[in-house]
Amino acid sequence: MSSESSKEDKQFDPTPLRLKKAREEGNFARSREVQTAAMVFAGAIGLWFSGGDMMHTLSTNMREVFNRFPEAQNDPYVYAELLAISTTKMGTAMAPLLGMVMVAAILSSVSQTGLVLLPNLLAPKADRLNPIKQVKNVFGPGPAAVRMGVAILKTAVVGFAVGIVSQDQFDRVMDAQFQNLGLTMLAVADAVIRIMLAAGLALIIVALIDYSYQRARWTSQLKMTREEIKQENKEQEGSPEIKGKRKGMYRELTMNRIMQEVPLADVIVTNPTHFAVAIRYDSDADGAPRVVAKGLDAMALVIRRVARQNSVPIVENRPLARSLHREVKVGRPIPEAFYQAVAEVLAYVYRIRREALG
Repeated sequence: MSSESSKEDKQFDPTPLRLKKAREEGNFARSREVQTAAMVFAGAIGLWFSGGDMMHTLSTNMREVFNRFPEAQNDPYVYAELLAISTTKMGTAMAPLLGMVMVAAILSSVSQTGLVLLPNLLAPKADRLNPIKQVKNVFGPGPAAVRMGVAILKTAVVGFAVGIVSQDQFDRVMDAQFQNLGLTMLAVADAVIRIMLAAGLALIIVALIDYSYQRARWTSQLKMTREEIKQENKEQEGSPEIKGKRKGMYRELTMNRIMQEVPLADVIVTNPTHFAVAIRYDSDADGAPRVVAKGLDAMALVIRRVARQNSVPIVENRPLARSLHREVKVGRPIPEAFYQAVAEVLAYVYRIRREALG
């Protein structure tokens, strides 16, 4: 009963972090039929392009073996030489075909899982060493039913495609048998290639269906409950101790900046109690006045106190202080929209200073 309720609670799609952890554990949406279809289809394409060379190499090699076979019966060295030559020639002729099949197998696997290195999977784990669990994963009612369904679908689709192509090629092969051996072999090879192409295309259809199912099943298994999402968010944000430490470090850095920059500011624009923004303008170095420090509530109080201790003018301008605090980051020049308002404040401050200096 509890497992059923747990499944019902898992109604939220997996988060990117959950998907990332699944990939790191080697848990992917993967279909074996994709690899099978790719290998069969690549083999058919390879035979289509290199089948003629392979047949020519095979016939030439057979002719040479038959011509030298009486000599090889009396001399084991000749027999070994013929075996080595035959193996080398056939291996060279089949190399492109085998290479295409190997590349298709690798690409079809990478296309499903991506290019990932998972060294942690080499370490032994109790789940993978548990024979009962492995038997259940392979022969359980769910996996067995899926495999049976895929096998029936594969047999039906591939059998239908191969049957149609075979029926079309049968008459051609029958007509070719009354001609010379070379034409007969070419007809048989052409029929085999066409049948393999039909089987490969049919397997691609089966692979797409099976991969779609495996993808949906994998996503369903990774679905999360509301509590799991909350727990993940809590882990990402960090524990209260870590968040408190982070806030303390930020507060310390802000305080150090205030102690360094406020004494050098030209003016402090205030709200008057909630906001405080320190502005400095160096006509030689800056193209516009710059916000060198800002604070809210308690931090604003500190800015005002440091300003008074260092005789920095404090000007009350509620709209300007609120806007600068909201829109301008510390260390950045003020936007053009505030030029007029800030210029008026600086002009007022400079006038007060001139009057103070007599």
